[in-house]
Amino acid sequence: MSYKKPGTLKWPNVGPNFVPEFQISSLPWATSSQVTPGQTEAWKFYRVTRFITVVNAATGSANVLKVGFTANGVNDENYILIPPGEQLSDELKLTQLHIKGDAGAVGPTQYSILAGITGCDPRQYPVLTGSVGFEGVG
Repeated sequence: MSYKKPGTLKWPNVGPNFVPEFQISSLPWATSSQVTPGQTEAWKFYRVTRFITVVNAATGSANVLKVGFTANGVNDENYILIPPGEQLSDELKLTQLHIKGDAGAVGPTQYSILAGITGCDPRQYPVLTGSVGFEGVG
């Protein structure tokens, strides 16, 4: 038997356009953390996500979370605002997520992330950047 390198027809790679990978249940990935006002945290996933849920766990305060898909996006104008006690939940193929604390917040903002991880290698996923034509990401 001869050796075939990964990516050949003998060993096809599971890429981000492999539909069955996004039709089955994914592996869970979860974390809870806090972000200080004006600080940005980047979360890099070891595989492409099938879905994400970000919960702003701040209650009784006006601490808003900014969620973006690139560092430039969350620091510019390409982000989603999540008010205290609310959440963002959507089916998104991502390799990274950026969370920024509102500069006008009082103290750190607690948040949680839940993601469904697929078997897709993030090296096969396109780099999200405005310089290669992805508008609205940063």
